Amino acid sequence: MELKETKVVTRPDIREYSEYRDVLRSFYFYKKFQRSGFSFRRFSQMTGLKSPNYLHLIMQGKRNLSVELAIAVAKVLGLDTGEKAYFLALVRLENSLSLEETESARKDLLASVRRIVTREIPSAQKAVLNNWYYLVVRELACLPDFVPEGEWVSRKLRRVISATQADEAITLLIKGKLLQREPNGKWQIKDPVIDTGDNTQDARILSSHIETLLAWARLLPSLSIDERELGILNIPLSSKRIPEFKSRIRRFQDEIIGWLQDEAEPDTVVQLGTYLVPISRAKMDS
Repeated sequence: MELKETKVVTRPDIREYSEYRDVLRSFYFYKKFQRSGFSFRRFSQMTGLKSPNYLHLIMQGKRNLSVELAIAVAKVLGLDTGEKAYFLALVRLENSLSLEETESARKDLLASVRRIVTREIPSAQKAVLNNWYYLVVRELACLPDFVPEGEWVSRKLRRVISATQADEAITLLIKGKLLQREPNGKWQIKDPVIDTGDNTQDARILSSHIETLLAWARLLPSLSIDERELGILNIPLSSKRIPEFKSRIRRFQDEIIGWLQDEAEPDTVVQLGTYLVPISRAKMDS
């Protein structure tokens, strides 16, 4: 197809694209808007290609983009880590030759969305980790009937926290700018996905998980089988494979977050826990 020059004045949101050629075209024309001298020839030179027309042919659908070349292209286009992962997954998806390759690319596509939308909590805001329910209360603001009042929140959360605790959570979230009121009067969470950082051994985080599990223990007997899903796997494996196991769990979490990014009509909040607990010792003391 013939490539029609388009004026792209704002940086494209890569999550809106389902084909890598569309990403390539939009980001190319955005770069060109920023700097008029950014031509196909210049683009090819910066990517390390000898042919000044090759990227043009790719955008026209007359050539295909390899993963190796896509890495160089992503760098020239200024894609950040999450955007690059999304772009490469789109390339792999189109180039896949088997169902296994297609499924792997789709999972990576979903996982990359989490990297794009995630922001790490600054140290000044980490008080939000002091109690397990603070971030749960924050997610309630996504619901259309949200009322920032302790009594409403307590009832909505099946009384697993008191109205006083809920009021405390709302106050902290607003003070920490993790929950804010829009000019139209609606409440909105700032940064849809936040990360606690790499220090997973932080005493606050550990305490938060323990308190969450205790809350679940109180709540589970009242939930019907249609509302919940329970499953525990007892798995014998080499302790050397635990790091890989943990990595797979994180990728699963990323995939779930990516899958839910297009949720437009939430009406409830659920919690999904992923735990790997060595229940036995690798070696017994002599």
